[in-house]
Amino acid sequence: DGGNNWALVETGTTAKLMDVFFADTLHGWALGEEEDNTNLILVSVDGGVNWSIQHTTDYMLTDLFFTDSMTGWVTAWYNTLLHTTDGGVN
Repeated sequence: DGGNNWALVETGTTAKLMDVFFADTLHGWALGEEEDNTNLILVSVDGGVNWSIQHTTDYMLTDLFFTDSMTGWVTAWYNTLLHTTDGGVN
């Protein structure tokens, strides 16, 4: 509805969320940081209804962008760039 109404979405984690990006109406990713400084990438394949942890890393993740449901980039501190061509599986 163009942002007129907002609903709380549970991600299943207590991570501080830093960024979210949807490549289409179903495929989305979010970046988060847990209290123990573990950084993670969350994924949703159902439009954000359900989320699961797709990847964890020690890199401090800052931004993400996908060109489609398979190809994406994540930036991190210390001149680090992560790239995926399989939707974030690797």
